[in-house]
Amino acid sequence: MPENFERLYDEYYDKIYVYIARRVNNRHDAQDLTADVFLKAFANPYNPQLAQFSAYIYTIASNVLKNHYRTVANRAAVTAGELDGDLPDGTDILGDLITGEEYEKLKDALAELPERQYEAVYRRYYLDENFKEIGAAMRVSESNARKLHFVAIKKLKKLLNIPERNNDSRV
Repeated sequence: MPENFERLYDEYYDKIYVYIARRVNNRHDAQDLTADVFLKAFANPYNPQLAQFSAYIYTIASNVLKNHYRTVANRAAVTAGELDGDLPDGTDILGDLITGEEYEKLKDALAELPERQYEAVYRRYYLDENFKEIGAAMRVSESNARKLHFVAIKKLKKLLNIPERNNDSRV
């Protein structure tokens, strides 16, 4: 098992690191969280009869990120409660809150997607894969990869209250 785990670690470390780094925007946190993912994976041995390793490791990564977000949100709530008005000139709290709020809404909406739809969106926008690559990685046809992506984007727009554009040229 250890040599098999080592091979899987070598194969998936960079992928998991990128997956996490794109969500936390902090290199040190990304490194720590990636290490946590593999520690959890090693502590709970993978059973190939239950799922593919990629699904297993990405599920662990997703759960590690959720725990990280909870911790960060709790810390931010305490910090925001401690503000006493002594802010440097030029601080745009409203702008920071709106940006953070939008980011949180997007993050929450992504978390509501079914795993396959989420993976299609992740691969398309974070890994910059084309639909042929997405289909190969997810073991579906290119057209099914497109459909997963389309349905995911449609659901994200609904969750984020973004109106559908009417492409109908008739009046």
